[in-house]
Amino acid sequence: MSGKASRDYSRELQEKLEIYLLGLIFTLLAAAVQTAKFGQSAVADASELTSWLLLFASGLAGLSRLEWLPVAHLVGGATQDVEEELEHLEQLADQGQAEVTDDEEVVPVADAIARRKTTLEGLGAKESAFKLSTHRKYLAHKWTFVGGLALLLVARGYMPAQGVIAAATSPSTASGTPTVRVGPSSAPAAARPSSH
Repeated sequence: MSGKASRDYSRELQEKLEIYLLGLIFTLLAAAVQTAKFGQSAVADASELTSWLLLFASGLAGLSRLEWLPVAHLVGGATQDVEEELEHLEQLADQGQAEVTDDEEVVPVADAIARRKTTLEGLGAKESAFKLSTHRKYLAHKWTFVGGLALLLVARGYMPAQGVIAAATSPSTASGTPTVRVGPSSAPAAARPSSH
């Protein structure tokens, strides 16, 4: 598999993963909203609501990144095309050719090379800006998802965990034998005073 084919395959897999992750986030958010129960614990309630906000923010960041990725790829493709044209023009200049046809007009090869270099500078600035933006959105997308999922687990597991801890630390469970309360009704019959 050539280098270009490998890059295309890797990019395709990455885009499929991002689409799957976006679907998972919004499905998880919808399920969490539908199955939420409030009023049992302030900690669980706060964790639940915060997890919704983080999951929603993660979904929006992922959508925004996915929206701008095609534009970034177009800029990257244009940069590669101009680099190839520049390399070809420099080869012609090395061979001694003085003029070339550029945009349907005959110009000195040095002018055509200068044009390509200027175009590359503009495309390079755009490509760098897109890379920085998409990387920041990826980090926001990733870590808000991780935080939202963690807080959702806290919200749903807080009350069961409290019940397990309470059961484990109760006196009857700690001693291993049930606590028996002795009252007047459980006293021996011979010890009870007789009434005449």
